[in-house]
Order: sequence, then structure tokens, then C-alpha cells
Amino acid sequence: MGLKERLYKIDSVDSEAIPIDWEGFSKAAEHLGQGFVIANLHQGLRVGEVRDGAILWIDGGDAGDPTLVDRFVSGICLFNDRRELRFWRDGDSMLGRERHDGIGPTTSYVDTGMALRGVVAKPLLSSFPVKAEDTLGIKTRNYISDNATGQSGYFDSRFVQIIRL
Repeated sequence: MGLKERLYKIDSVDSEAIPIDWEGFSKAAEHLGQGFVIANLHQGLRVGEVRDGAILWIDGGDAGDPTLVDRFVSGICLFNDRRELRFWRDGDSMLGRERHDGIGPTTSYVDTGMALRGVVAKPLLSSFPVKAEDTLGIKTRNYISDNATGQSGYFDSRFVQIIRL
């Protein structure tokens, strides 16, 4: 089965989104457990893996890195195949939500692939068993609902996993 056959198929899953408080990188990683992290900082993007509740930055940075101070974070997404923690800046505070598949009401969704380029793809290419000419992407899940007039559209989305396109 090719990529096109795996993507764009409407399916359903039990899924729920709940608000979540930003308590820093460490607490978010502990909450996720395993997966990936993409942090949008004022100085650029950072990409890492979450292993056993700790972030391992692919570019070699660590938690003591001064660019990882909360005030420099514009947004951060931690994700795995079951859930996503997404945080974004709103003025001086950080807002967040957790989207968790496997619990909550049944909803329809479509999975798609989003190609990664530049500052996100480069460190990932060196960390994954892929060829330099391969294109990496993020499998995204787009949740579907009907509006008051019966028109369907996406009401939420989340990152699922890093994939080869």
C-alpha cells in the first residue's frame, strides 16, 4: 500500500482535547513519556526526541541551554502516536491543550503527510536511518466535524509521528 492509499482515508477514533498548563519543558516531557518535540523559539527551531520522560535535543543542546528559557518559547509541540501536547504563547502566558486518542467521544479524522524542510529536517536526517535524498515528514491527524449547516471541516489537528514520504 502506497502513501496515497494510507493517507486521505476518512477513519474514526475516540479522541478528546483538554486544556493543559505549561509547567516547563521537563514536566511536559514527563507527561508525554515517549515521542518527539518541536520547539519554536525566538532564536529558531529546536527538534528532539522524548525518551523515558526526558528531552534529548537532536542538535546536542541540553536543558541548561539558555535558549530554552520559557520566555523565549513561542510554541512547542510534543507528540507520539497516541497524543499531542501543544503549547503556544498568548502575551506573557503560555496556553496549552492535550489531544489524546483512545479516550473520549468518537470522531472522524483524515491523516496527511507534511514534508519537513530546512532547520527541522536537517537534524532529523542525521538521527534516522534514512538516505540523504529521502524526504522526511510529519504525519498529521486532522479531526473532522460538521458545522450548523451540515458542512464538514477540520476542527482540530495534531502531529502523530515522523515518517518518510
